Amino acid sequence: RIQDLEVELGVRLFSRFNRRIELTAAGFSFHAGIASAFNTIEIEIDRLRTRNDLRYLKISTLQSFASAWLVPRLAAIMRQHADLSIVLETTTNLVNFDNSDVHAAIRFGNGDWGKLITHRLLELTAFPVCAPSLGHLSGRITPAVLDQFVILSITQAPQIWSEWFSSVGLPNYTPRAVQLFDNAEILYEAASAGMGLALGVDVLVQRYLDSGRLARASETSVSLSSTYHLVYRTRDRNIRALQLLRDALLEK
Repeated sequence: RIQDLEVELGVRLFSRFNRRIELTAAGFSFHAGIASAFNTIEIEIDRLRTRNDLRYLKISTLQSFASAWLVPRLAAIMRQHADLSIVLETTTNLVNFDNSDVHAAIRFGNGDWGKLITHRLLELTAFPVCAPSLGHLSGRITPAVLDQFVILSITQAPQIWSEWFSSVGLPNYTPRAVQLFDNAEILYEAASAGMGLALGVDVLVQRYLDSGRLARASETSVSLSSTYHLVYRTRDRNIRALQLLRDALLEK
């Protein structure tokens, strides 16, 4: 291979003797020029090996989804893999993967986030909920019926109410009064206190229904077009801890 390289370069890199070889002047010069490049390659190989064997994982997600759905599953993963360390960051802000130390995030939407790898985690169903004292949307649902309530909505996903209005034949309905929240748990707390009508997403609202703090205000449900997705950078796809998380969350 050295001889092939010498032929390709058109210079001798080694002087050959009976029992030894020595670098020529050209060989010394060539070695000095490429040594830093080989060091860089070795550092990057070590870095990639470390990333692939990583047992530490940082995840960003919404607080409401973390407490209602994600945390119990993370606990199960960590029981099976005792050496795995997971840090959970809850925020309403989208992670900028270009300059973040977060390895993965769970985002709500349609799954279109550019070059990020995305995995759809579950299907979501939504239906109106309210404090039991506010009663039920009985009979035909009309604008006049809905106008009796303040519509409680989530800042990050205002479109889900539009989907439900369309499902009951009111695609152009504009609520009389709307109160916005940036956290689903606060939204449901407000609804349980009698502030108005909220749209309950099944995986988030079930514990409120089970405790009797909220009740279904209508039997009409809608399958949401948006849902929660696990997202991460392409370069991180071989991280072992991330693979364990992905496989566990996607397990049916």
